[in-house]
Amino acid sequence: MRIVIDLQSCQSGSKRGGIGRYSMSLATAMAAQPRNHEIWIVLSALMPESMPEVRRAFDGLIPHDRIKTFDCPANIDTRTANPERVRAAELVREDFLTSLRPDFIHVTSLFEGFVEEVVTSVGQLFPGSQTAVTLYDLIPLVYSARYLPDSKSRDYYDRKIENIKHAGLLLAISEFTRLEGIDLLGCAAEAVVNISSAADERFKPTAIDPARAARLMSRYGIRRKFLLYTASFDSRKNQAGLISAFALLPRELRQHYQLAIVGNGSDEAVSKARLLAEKSGLGADEVVFPGHVVDVDLVALYNLCHLFVLPSLAEGFGLPALEAMACGTATIGSNVTSLPEVIGWSEAMFDPTNPAKIAEKIYQALTDDGFLIELRRRGLEQSKKFSWANCADRAFDAFEARHERSERTRVQNQNRSQAVTDSSAQPVPFQANDNIEAIINKIAEINGVTKLTNQDLMEIADTLASNRSRIESLFARPTAHAR
Repeated sequence: MRIVIDLQSCQSGSKRGGIGRYSMSLATAMAAQPRNHEIWIVLSALMPESMPEVRRAFDGLIPHDRIKTFDCPANIDTRTANPERVRAAELVREDFLTSLRPDFIHVTSLFEGFVEEVVTSVGQLFPGSQTAVTLYDLIPLVYSARYLPDSKSRDYYDRKIENIKHAGLLLAISEFTRLEGIDLLGCAAEAVVNISSAADERFKPTAIDPARAARLMSRYGIRRKFLLYTASFDSRKNQAGLISAFALLPRELRQHYQLAIVGNGSDEAVSKARLLAEKSGLGADEVVFPGHVVDVDLVALYNLCHLFVLPSLAEGFGLPALEAMACGTATIGSNVTSLPEVIGWSEAMFDPTNPAKIAEKIYQALTDDGFLIELRRRGLEQSKKFSWANCADRAFDAFEARHERSERTRVQNQNRSQAVTDSSAQPVPFQANDNIEAIINKIAEINGVTKLTNQDLMEIADTLASNRSRIESLFARPTAHAR
């Protein structure tokens, strides 16, 4: 099969976060062991600064001419753009993808584009049944009052939900997320597959030179043994619960440890956390906020910390816990959503809604050496169950199963209509005007299309022409099409 992967998630603001890292890790794992499939990568010309880095990631894995860029009208972030212009941009993208003649399109992050120049959609020109979407979580749907505070954001998310329902395949990052996709979206069980997740290979037990350890700890304001938590400053990450729990520990125990909360957060969010620590009776140096930590330093901090605590209220997977365990770090965490799948031992978990329960588990880990050793042993062993190679294999299994079902349906329909001919199974030669009528009709059908200005229409026409020129030159030379 020809599998085209839309990697805009590695160009947008997501590229340094969990979604971008997940997308890149899965795509490179698929490209490294493609079975007998062709892997193509598609990027947006609207974010050119990220292209060299993405291309380098696939050096030696796929030919450079299988990394394609599509043009698209600019100024399409949903929050501020003309809705009709956004709809037209979606059609331009799908027209380009369709022209690559894929057997499957994989959208690595559908919920992009509210505040950025990212465009995604499912099933507008290319069949939704042949489109796969990575499903990270449905947290905004479950907690809509918190994450969708106004009509603009709700309308945007609702439209993405309708898109995702048209996808023939959802690749969930955990079994918990898979079940949410079935229960909350009403998707067929066979259409939602758990391909899981993994930690990068750099997260492993590592001896840290004492001089480097001293420099790192000084850089991040850490002066003694420490507990670590790393996450964005989102309320569901529950930094407040962790701070409250740490304050409940006996003072004589706390004086030997600091709590280091790593992660990006607004000045306001960090100030609120500092104020909570102060009101909870914690000293100024008992809780430190190192901010963003680069990966090479994060690996070192995982290896240096005494205990890693993940008190999240909701996760799609819970990668920080897996990263910590892969480093051989004693790890405890919440007993909700996907985290039991990741941590794998009930004794290492607690109720994240109850600071006293969090404190009890922290106290046990800090005072019971046998328990701490067992946390390290079990965590390291559990982490070995997760690998990107396994994730890629599960994704390919899902693609192949879905393709096989589609082929059976196609043959059955052909038999019923007695339309099977020798030529029907052959690839259709590329024509420069392929899909022209289809996309023009689709643009004409956009609700409110009359709001598109002449300038809008000229930009849309220019991007279509540019994309078609690229595709025409691509298929002017022989290209193998794996089936």
